[in-house]
Amino acid sequence: MIATPVSKYPGHEDNIVWWAPVNPCMHPYVPVSFAIRKIPKHFQSYPLKEALERQRQTEPNLFENNPKHFFTLIERHRDHVDESYGERIGEAKRQAAKLEKKLHCIRKRKKPAKGSYKLLKKYYKFYRKIVRKLPR
Repeated sequence: MIATPVSKYPGHEDNIVWWAPVNPCMHPYVPVSFAIRKIPKHFQSYPLKEALERQRQTEPNLFENNPKHFFTLIERHRDHVDESYGERIGEAKRQAAKLEKKLHCIRKRKKPAKGSYKLLKKYYKFYRKIVRKLPR
């Protein structure tokens, strides 16, 4: 994760976290604005109020039991690439570059809060489509 105090995009002078969810060598960084007001459901384990109540509780990994959660999806992709890293990393990098290009187009057009929400949704949909094609 990389934090920047000001965006490089005109009209988006806000604080940004550039976030790569698991492995930056195979997953692109996505710029998420601190102005984001809503997080897509596939990135949440609980609604905000319940998450705040549970934040200090120790319990099993919540992502393992939810095949629709973003982290479950992205870890499955990472595990697939890692099984044969030398043969698969090239394709993973091409996929990441393709997504990164789409993300930056969205970021330039949208205001920070709504743009970040759309970026995260696009990230999820992109890898969901890839993971669906992976062998079980």
